Amino acid sequence: MTHTNELDFLPKVLGEHRALQILRIMVNPSCNRSATDRLLHDCLEICGLYCARPALRKLLDDMEARGLLVTHKAEDCIVARLTEKGERVGLGKDRIEGVATFYPD
Repeated sequence: MTHTNELDFLPKVLGEHRALQILRIMVNPSCNRSATDRLLHDCLEICGLYCARPALRKLLDDMEARGLLVTHKAEDCIVARLTEKGERVGLGKDRIEGVATFYPD
């Protein structure tokens, strides 16, 4: 008999929701399409999607690889800038694997 953990899917789902929330934060006009990893970290915590800083940076790297944002290092933080593709996904106009499905508020 094979035993599987019924919750193995949770890290993937959580990562997809974090990615969507990051895009939604960045499409907000007050962010001007960019944010530091510090700001995103705090916002994710407020939203109940907390993750450690190294995990957030890996998620940002993954999102950059998908063409959703571009990042650069500035002093001791990472600055992420939204791409057009990332904006479309964040607004729910497009879907992409690795990002949760957008549902309007």
